[in-house]
Amino acid sequence: MDFEAAKRFLESLVSYENLVKMKYDDGNFDLRRVRDFLDELGVDIGKMKFVHVAGSKGKGTVATMVAEYLRISGRKTGLFTSPWFLDMRESFWVDGKLISKKDFVRLVGKVKKMKIENLTYFEVLTGLVLKYFQEKKVEYAVLEVGLGGRLDATNVVTPVVSALTMVEKEHTAILGKTYRKILREKLGIKKAGVPMVIGWQKNEVRKLIPKKEMVFVNKKAATAKEMNADTAREILKVLLGKVEGGLFKRVCDELKMMGRFEVVKTQKKTVVFDMAHTEASVSELLKNLKRNFKNKKFVFLVSLMKDKNVGGILKLIRENAERLILTVSHPARSFQFKKMEKNPKKAFERALGALKKDEILVVTGSHFLVALLRRFCR
Repeated sequence: MDFEAAKRFLESLVSYENLVKMKYDDGNFDLRRVRDFLDELGVDIGKMKFVHVAGSKGKGTVATMVAEYLRISGRKTGLFTSPWFLDMRESFWVDGKLISKKDFVRLVGKVKKMKIENLTYFEVLTGLVLKYFQEKKVEYAVLEVGLGGRLDATNVVTPVVSALTMVEKEHTAILGKTYRKILREKLGIKKAGVPMVIGWQKNEVRKLIPKKEMVFVNKKAATAKEMNADTAREILKVLLGKVEGGLFKRVCDELKMMGRFEVVKTQKKTVVFDMAHTEASVSELLKNLKRNFKNKKFVFLVSLMKDKNVGGILKLIRENAERLILTVSHPARSFQFKKMEKNPKKAFERALGALKKDEILVVTGSHFLVALLRRFCR
């Protein structure tokens, strides 16, 4: 089995994102089967110090900031974030490096010999990442929750500190339509006796969060990046006792993440990739565009999922768009617009080809769209 065959094997596994009709409950997502899988794979999660991060907005950025600080401060660190953009190996991050193709194939080969009929793609991926972290003898493992929290495969660990970034109404068809129901899932990563850092929240969310063993970030920062930095700093304070200011500033200044206000030059034109998918994150995207590209016009290429506030998000974008192009990025979950280009690659090529000198192309609305189109700009 080579690298491409190993990828195809993992991609052939059931993905919850492709099974939107499956009920998200304890019956379909029993963490005991994940623990059994880890045992069979030979994973000893008790030897690692975990940081576990849930939330609607910023959890990947916060997890990356924490991992980067731990790495450059000399601690062997693993980071598990999802989804991947250009390479499936992005989820297997240790001290700033991705797993080798040889090791990736070897680990997938182990799983291929096992009976995994009832495991999803994400559950298997989580097990493989933890196995790799164990092999590399990482001291700290920073895990970003995939979906929700309570039933997420990453919730098999008992962390040293857990965290909740900003909560919004997202995945409502899965997690529930009220903040109380959404918080039940996201706060489900909280373990007794383990402190949990709560990033800045709207008052209606904050008042629903219990105070016991919680460390709240009270200040509302001016930008999303500053908000994420405040949460990451608080996590590190709880974890390490103190944070070296200069080192943390370096982490924030040098942080670059694919799909998070990522500016790419292609065909001598400028494209911004940003997987903003809520009203708050789209508002932040618009602020960043105006701040970074003065006197420019913006052409938006957008795909949105059915469970988002499609009307609210499109209203914000239309108010700031020179042109708006709609497409789909997921066969089952994307919102189907009456007027759109169904092929996202064709939509991207046409938008790029028609882009004028004073215009910026903005690809946003879904991580599926950003991940798909970002690969054409290597």
